[in-house]
Amino acid sequence: MTVRKPWQAAVARTALASAAVVTTVALAAGTAAANPTISGSTTGNDLLYLPSWPTGSVQVIDPAKQEVVKTITGVGDHPLVLKEKPDHSKLYASNFGPLVWNITVIDPHTNKVIKKVPTIGPPYAVSQMSYDGRYLFIPTALSVVQVLDTTTDEIVRTLPIVLPPGPVHLELSRDDSVMYVFALGGIVSKYDTHTGALLAPPLFLNGVGPGWGAMSVDGKHVYAVNAVSGVTIIDAEKWVIERTMFEPVGSMPLSATLTPDGNEMWICNFGTNDITVMDAHTGAIQRVIKTDVTPTYLGFSADGKTAYVSSLGDFSNLPFGDVGLIKIPQMYLRADTNGYLDTYDVATRTRTARMETAAGPLGGVYPG
Repeated sequence: MTVRKPWQAAVARTALASAAVVTTVALAAGTAAANPTISGSTTGNDLLYLPSWPTGSVQVIDPAKQEVVKTITGVGDHPLVLKEKPDHSKLYASNFGPLVWNITVIDPHTNKVIKKVPTIGPPYAVSQMSYDGRYLFIPTALSVVQVLDTTTDEIVRTLPIVLPPGPVHLELSRDDSVMYVFALGGIVSKYDTHTGALLAPPLFLNGVGPGWGAMSVDGKHVYAVNAVSGVTIIDAEKWVIERTMFEPVGSMPLSATLTPDGNEMWICNFGTNDITVMDAHTGAIQRVIKTDVTPTYLGFSADGKTAYVSSLGDFSNLPFGDVGLIKIPQMYLRADTNGYLDTYDVATRTRTARMETAAGPLGGVYPG
């Protein structure tokens, strides 16, 4: 007879009670940004690939010339975030849906769609490339994580996420053996990437809507970016909440990115049109950079000297103030607006260039 630990028994009871809960509304929380310390975030060349949510396309951008050199069309239903194989042979676009459920495979050499892989539910959350580049981990709105083999572009595992349901983001341990799954209600759970077994009791994140996150360079800490509250730092080894950096009410942090050296985290605040620069070790706020439009995602050059910030267009400056929830349906639906790609000097925290993009630019793959 198998004897369960007390927390495992509690987990089982909670999972049964939660199984009927359907969590499919996470538009504000399903976000991502690229980071050169994360496999699949850099292009290996001088180009930048930027998905456009409402137009279903990916723009290929030369940031040095400040121009779009190619637009890849027919990518899918609201492409949310891109990941690239470390050998730069394929790009993967997660499509939010909700009408068509798939991951799109793109050849970055020909800039053409080569395959669409069906998923169980819309992959609205942030997919993650394994550090060895072999697998893409895809959370979906039907509360599973599907594992795609990047050599065959086939789904090889489907792992149910039941405690709690509704994954909106995940991070991977540096050895690809553990996935840290964030749920919409503000809970992080720890799962085995091969068996899907729950490895530890869930933790509450002191916030709601952890739609993005990060893994520290040394693999010892996991960061959860909560749409309501701020950034929670988790000690991955001790499995405890180490600290929470609370942001002002209404900030609505949507995404964040670690600098390549892992010392700073830049946080895009959807509600208040600014970027918070946080000390990644202490959680102390270093600076708040005011932006004239709504920042959505950012990535850094490999040397950490340049930040590329995706922003909504001028419609995001609402006459009655910065109300994040009002901007969301416009970002999702309006293909007739423009977005921006802003370039920042990291040392001075100042914008050095701006170019217009297609509507709703989201999480891309950046030069490195």
